[in-house]
Amino acid sequence: MVSPHNGYSAAVQHWTSAHTHLTRAIEEYADASSALEVALKTLPDRQPSSRSSLNRALDELEDQFASLMLDEKALQKIRHKLAVLRNESRVLASINVNALPREVLGLIFHLACPPCHSPEDGAVKPEVISSVCTMWRKLSFSMPLLWSHIHVNIIKSSISDNQYLRLKSWIDRTQSSGLYIHITEYGRGRTRTEEYFSKRRYLQLATFLQPLMPRVYGLEIVSRCGIENYINDLIDLWVTYGTLHTAKILSVDHTHCDGSLLIKPVCQEPEEVYGPASVLRFQQFFESIHTLRLHEILIPLNANIHRGLVELHLYNCLSDYILDQSTMLEILTACPELRSLKLVAVNIIKSDEPNLAPVALNQLEVFTLDAGEGFRNGDTTYILPLIIGGSASLSVTFMIDIRHLTPEFISIIHLFLARSNVKTLHIRGRFGDTIPLTPALTRIPKLQRLAFDYCDVSSDDALTKFISLNTDNSGETLDPWPQLQELYLIDYDGTDTDMQRLVSLHSIQTLRFYWYEEEGSKPSPEIMQALQKTVANVTSYELGLDNNPTDSWDAAFPVLICDCGEE
Repeated sequence: MVSPHNGYSAAVQHWTSAHTHLTRAIEEYADASSALEVALKTLPDRQPSSRSSLNRALDELEDQFASLMLDEKALQKIRHKLAVLRNESRVLASINVNALPREVLGLIFHLACPPCHSPEDGAVKPEVISSVCTMWRKLSFSMPLLWSHIHVNIIKSSISDNQYLRLKSWIDRTQSSGLYIHITEYGRGRTRTEEYFSKRRYLQLATFLQPLMPRVYGLEIVSRCGIENYINDLIDLWVTYGTLHTAKILSVDHTHCDGSLLIKPVCQEPEEVYGPASVLRFQQFFESIHTLRLHEILIPLNANIHRGLVELHLYNCLSDYILDQSTMLEILTACPELRSLKLVAVNIIKSDEPNLAPVALNQLEVFTLDAGEGFRNGDTTYILPLIIGGSASLSVTFMIDIRHLTPEFISIIHLFLARSNVKTLHIRGRFGDTIPLTPALTRIPKLQRLAFDYCDVSSDDALTKFISLNTDNSGETLDPWPQLQELYLIDYDGTDTDMQRLVSLHSIQTLRFYWYEEEGSKPSPEIMQALQKTVANVTSYELGLDNNPTDSWDAAFPVLICDCGEE
């Protein structure tokens, strides 16, 4: 069944298309009428045959004018209907938002306060909404879920008494609804200092959080080393006092600290011998988790937390931990509903088991892979042979290093792209090291949007080799991307000739260039003019800090709080 919104969109598109054709037809009619006028004036009228031809032409025009008058009346009638509809729409648009039913207004409030919104300068969206007027204040206070995200901000290794008072008032508005706790450490540099979060301050925080833990569905911790020593304790506090089978989200960002941190049951014994009860509780508690994001954090891979996930993000957290393909395959097999997978610098080594069958992740919508600076024994790219499928709109981002340009890695990448439902693909070289187009020069049947970042169109003669190997005797070259519509070239290098070769591989609708002025990567006027002859929409932009189009794509690399500038 077609939704009303889809029906409306289709009708608008149809009307716009018809209006465009009508406008063009009127313009053509006006031009033809002018030409006809000139022709009639120059028609010789001295001979009887000429006068007879002129009379016949004028009679035919009279009949056409009569038909045109009927068309004009029909257009006036349609215009009147549209004017009435426009006036009615203006009346509806002028209705005060407070006239909406409370249920509708409440839904708007929830949409205005997305989950995991981060407070900036104390301006938290639920508080802003509740400050608009008395009605909004009463309505927002009656909506416990609106206040379910509790943000604890640690600024310079302390939490002020005023913040605790404000948090208590905030929590009162949640009534008995489930909670999501966000503990974020701000205002620290990128290196260790003596300014740690003290034991006294941690006990104060734990005392505040403990009675809330039975209601907590999600826990997010962002550490800049100050609270590093208490990450395990905070998670154990949740495991100990939380309610079994209610945990949904665990996100820990442990950036800029010395090495990865192991998350495990907190041991009460000095020898760190975990009792069966604590291990069992730890395993059972995380059975219900569906979202797991870990940055420089280790959790034993046999833990139930890696099963049944919908979202799995691992960043720099397994560099000193052995993870082979077989273990990774077990995790993927245990997560058949996985929709988002982001791996950054995860050390995966090749398994001794030959011919591992890939797992079909038919719900996968987002896949991001950055192999990092490289490992001695493994590579994040070794996960690619383990995955097949993906949803109909799979969005993929690869950070490719020069070391991945070997036949082995190129083959791994090509096989993955060929057998997966990749609709959006972003291939990026590491900053300062441009890469050739080779990783994407393979048949990707469903690809519609393609971006190259830090690429060299002419490097390694990749285009020339591809065209040579994939051109038949009749001169036809294999189209690697039969459904491609949009191509983005960001901070690229290469000759104009190779740029035209790239565009000739497939007829695209949109081509966008992004360039740095100081690096001289701006396309020349000559190549822009040449491309505009074959591509409908060719545009060029100077690249800034906030206009890289891929930053808003689903598979974009995560922007971590600790990666921002100094506070």
